[in-house]
Amino acid sequence: MSRDWTQEELQTASAAMKAAGHMSYEEFCEELHRQEEQTKTNLSITEEGGEGV
Repeated sequence: MSRDWTQEELQTASAAMKAAGHMSYEEFCEELHRQEEQTKTNLSITEEGGEGV
């Protein structure tokens, strides 16, 4: 399922999620990026013969 959201719709949904005690859209994107970077780091360490997490 896919939908194109306007900036206003994203901001409204993000504020509603935050008010409900969940991550905002921005926080979710930051966490996703952080996890992707951590995965890349772990793969690099493993490929170099070190120990991955």
